This record gives sequence, C-alpha cells and structure tokens, in this order.
Amino acid sequence: MIRERIAPESGDVASTLNNLGAIAYKKGDYAAAGRLWARTLAIREKTLSPDHPLIAQTLNNLAVVHTFTNDPAGARPLLERAVRIQEKVLGPKHADLASGLMNLGDVVRAAGDDSAARSHYARAVAIFEEASPGNPELGRFLDRLAWATLQQGDAAAARGLFERSLAVREKALGAKHHDVAESLAGLAECARRQGPPAEAATLFERSLALCRRSEGGYFPQTTDTLDRYVVLLRETGQKARAAEMEALAASIRKSGT
Repeated sequence: MIRERIAPESGDVASTLNNLGAIAYKKGDYAAAGRLWARTLAIREKTLSPDHPLIAQTLNNLAVVHTFTNDPAGARPLLERAVRIQEKVLGPKHADLASGLMNLGDVVRAAGDDSAARSHYARAVAIFEEASPGNPELGRFLDRLAWATLQQGDAAAARGLFERSLAVREKALGAKHHDVAESLAGLAECARRQGPPAEAATLFERSLALCRRSEGGYFPQTTDTLDRYVVLLRETGQKARAAEMEALAASIRKSGT
C-alpha cells in the first residue's frame, strides 16, 4: 500500500498488484484476484502502449477469473482483445497465439457457441502444428477441436481428429502415457455414436486402463470417461456393469482422486 500511495500508477505497483492477484487466485479467492487484476489492468492501460504484451497477460488473467466464476460472457471480450494484441505483437503464426485462440474457443464453447469455438480451435491447431511440430501438446489442441466438432454432430470428422491426436501422443509420449487415455476416450465416444458398440466398449476400457495413477487414485478425466461409458453400457443392456462404473465414478468424485 505504501508503494501505491507514493506512485499509484507505476509499473512496480502494477507488478505488485499482479502478484497479489496470482496469490489470491491460487488460494481460490477469485473475487479478490479479479479486483487486483482489474486494478493492474487499469494501471497498465495508462502507462503502457495499447498493444503491450503485459496488457494481454492481464486480460488473460481476468478472463480466467470470469471462467472460474462461470461467466463466459464476461471472459469472451477480454480474450478477444488479448488475442488481437498477441497477433499484432507476435505475428499470426506464433505458438502463444494458438494458446490464446484455444482459450477463446473454450470460453465461446462454454457459452454455447460451438460454431465459433470450432473455428477458433481449427485456427489454433493449424498455427500450433506449424509452430511446434511433434509437440505432444498438439494432442490437446486436436482434442478440443474434435469435441467441438462432435458436439455439432460430425462424428466422422471428430473421429479423424481424435485419431490424429492419438497418433501424436503415442509417438511423442508412448502408448501407455495417461494423456493417451484422453484420445482413446474421444474415439470411444465417436464409436458409441457411430457404432459398433463393441469397438466403443474396447476403446473405453483401454482409456480407463490408462487413467489409474501409478501411486494410486485416478487422473481428472476419468469421471467424464466413466460417465460416457455408462451411457454405452445402458444402451447395450449391461445394467450391472453400468452400475459398477457409476459407483466407481461416484467414489472418485467423493475422494477427489
């Protein structure tokens, strides 16, 4: 507070407020984080050029707060502005721009705009694939595009994207890495919708086999995969197995692991 009284619009005060916002965010105090980052943005907008990377960073921070407080409509204009700055400063083919576009895609998808999300994800995939070929993170970009594509009812196109995601991850990480489970879960859901059910079941089982941590417990994506698997099991009349998977999902959610 002493710094702010002495130089209320200095870069040092903005950095301090930004760091305090990060601390509040890590503690789960999103309201405080939002207030601190809003003050950071106000100072940086007065002291820096409109296209400065620190302004884009602060906009992204504020957007994250809106996302975690279930306000995608509030996050969207912040991310759109951040992406415009990133593209101007970094150029249209930078990997950081791809990440910004993916975050924007997440927000517009949460707001129910699957068409816009798909467009942002597709652009992010194209940029990241060129900027960082062979990077296993490409699997995450492809998965986002695939789920948005599936949500729009194009299971065949989504399947092709999940297959690319799987190939990238298996090549970079190995066939038994837990990230591979995410690609397999997507393929399983495509097979559930397209058929045959036996293939979907096999893919779900392969995915779940990779979801268990070596030290015990499960990775975060496990419950979503179990929920989708339960749908398949009920569709195919396997009530006992469905109940077993539902119980496992409930246990994981209860324990938090």
